[in-house]
Amino acid sequence: MTLHDALKKCEEEMARLNQDVLARPNLHFSPLPLPQRHQDVPADFLTVGLVGGTGVGKSSLINALAGRDISSASARRPTTSRVVPYLHEDRLEVLGRMSFLKPWLSDAMGTHTIESLRSMAIFDLPDIDSSRAEHARVVEEVLGGLDLIIWVTSLTKYNDREFHAWIAAHCSGRDLSNMIFVLNKIDTIQEEPKLDMAHKVRERFREAVMNTLRDTTLEGAEPVFFTTAASVATQCLPGNDFAALQDFIARERSLQEIQRIKSSDRLAQLRRQIEHMRRSVHFDERLKQLHEDIASVRDEVERLVATPDVSAELAERLSEGSAPEKAGAELFRAQLKHWPLLFHLRWLTSPFKQMQRAIAAARLLSRNDTQEDGPQHKSPFPHLMAGLIEIDRRRRDKASRSTRTLVAVNRDDEQHETLTRLRQLENECVLRMREGLRDLLKVDRTPGPWTRTLRRFLVWAPLLWFMLLQPLLEELLNPDNALESLPARMSWRLVRMFGATHLLVSAAFVVLVYLVYLVTMRARAHSRALSQCRHLLRSEWWTSTLLNSLTQHLTGGECREQAWLREESARLDELETSLAALEDLVVTTP
Repeated sequence: MTLHDALKKCEEEMARLNQDVLARPNLHFSPLPLPQRHQDVPADFLTVGLVGGTGVGKSSLINALAGRDISSASARRPTTSRVVPYLHEDRLEVLGRMSFLKPWLSDAMGTHTIESLRSMAIFDLPDIDSSRAEHARVVEEVLGGLDLIIWVTSLTKYNDREFHAWIAAHCSGRDLSNMIFVLNKIDTIQEEPKLDMAHKVRERFREAVMNTLRDTTLEGAEPVFFTTAASVATQCLPGNDFAALQDFIARERSLQEIQRIKSSDRLAQLRRQIEHMRRSVHFDERLKQLHEDIASVRDEVERLVATPDVSAELAERLSEGSAPEKAGAELFRAQLKHWPLLFHLRWLTSPFKQMQRAIAAARLLSRNDTQEDGPQHKSPFPHLMAGLIEIDRRRRDKASRSTRTLVAVNRDDEQHETLTRLRQLENECVLRMREGLRDLLKVDRTPGPWTRTLRRFLVWAPLLWFMLLQPLLEELLNPDNALESLPARMSWRLVRMFGATHLLVSAAFVVLVYLVYLVTMRARAHSRALSQCRHLLRSEWWTSTLLNSLTQHLTGGECREQAWLREESARLDELETSLAALEDLVVTTP
């Protein structure tokens, strides 16, 4: 990925961040506009513009740089009404690719053959303080496409309010190392010694500009300052730095340095966008306030659930609800997998399960019924619901007395929401109990050989006894049949054993024995699950999960806002990390 592609990706992410923050209804945020980047300028080409007021000598300065008159100069009126270009004669086709310049480009242009300026176009822009308003508009339109800006002023205008207003507006968010400030007409100094006065004026000029840029200066960025006498550029006068300015502009630049210059403004603008968003949204302050609000509600909920009435009704409801029933049923099925034949007969316990549920439901309904309203309107958690409503009322009263409002209003069906959360918590209890029972009883472990033998005997013995062994022994041991022959008696008994009456009676006894086994194991599994449920209700997991669930119910808006702030702050941090890597790449570029 090239540097341009990486910057474009960062700019797109910044635009998405701005849109996401703007979409929040409770945030008053106005994003800084990202300037339009003119990607049609070649990557190996710099655009330089001279910006200044009327009569400060911009045209004279560009004529001096060119070594000949290519721009009209006059101190009496604004003569530059359009953008006058100055570039190498072999790079004239580049002008046709600069779409941002086409509406404002002058027919007159200056060309040169200076090889060190081959990768650069210098533009003489209209006066920023012109009496014609369209001149300032042309400058504002063109500034966004310039890589280097030469701000030109004179001894009589370097403190003008309008000049400093333009600096503050158009240097903000840009890399100040790409800004060149020129104090022209230094030859008009009359005080002696002129060299000392030139140095003093230069320092005052630098101090005035830096004071204006104080709020826009980025760490490590510093503009360049020169004092010149453009009208007599070739003369050696005190304080005339025109030769240094010419060398600074005309020095040969590598492709890497040109790319650094073109990219640094985009990096600075992105950095300013991030800082503006952090200042406007106050991520850290909002997160701290939300954390305090949620912690305060959590403390109140913790005191509520610690009261005996609430603890008792929660424990009773969950221990008599579906949690031990579901966990017990799973434990029962897991135990039956290691029994022969019984796993396929577990449906025999279905009627008892329905009866147990009906008795439990009737007990709950009768306990919650009142004369005023039926059981369908009575909350199974009266003490808990009353406490939660009181906590919510207090926090709304507190918010109404302060300037800060609640992030979001809870829904009207608070009771239904609370019951839904408690049912979800009950399902989580089932999962926890399953894990605890599996670890405690090791139901997944294969039984030993003696255990397997005993279980086979308990299952197959009743079937063989009632169906075969008992009738045969009765026939053999019956003293009334002693006079008859044994083969005749045994043949007669075998015929009777396959009769319908005998089979039905034997099957009934076998089913009765198996049902006793199943009911006993089902009751034992339910008892173990209930014991595990009670153990779970005394655990730290239950306390923390219950507090988190109820706190999130009361502070749903705050929790969502907190999660969103953390997510957006993390996105900003990630974007800053990407920018830091790109800045290191730009700085280390030779």
